Amino acid sequence: MELGLAVFYFSQVDQIWEVGVLTRAVVIGIWGLCCLVIVLYLLRFFRAWPGAARAAFAALFLGFGSYLASGIAGRPLGILEIVVPPPPIHGTTMPGALAEAQRRRLPLFVEFTGVT
Repeated sequence: MELGLAVFYFSQVDQIWEVGVLTRAVVIGIWGLCCLVIVLYLLRFFRAWPGAARAAFAALFLGFGSYLASGIAGRPLGILEIVVPPPPIHGTTMPGALAEAQRRRLPLFVEFTGVT
């Protein structure tokens, strides 16, 4: 969880500095990889057979990681959209953003806090 949040904050810096390394797909991929590592840890992949509680948590993280992986292809992730970098939208001026929101039939969120 901590590593996922660290990636989130680094992706914010990446967006501000316009480096382009921690894109949406990369961040979701890192989160999915974190979930896979948790699954392998909980299942004691290199040790004995897992107990019922570990197997249940492993199934939970496997499901969550699979859900995140579907976001790499562009599938909306619901509430998790607030912690992954947004897909690039061209025309981020107010009129352009309003036109895009109307085209997609989505509400428009305007942030007045400035950078991050």
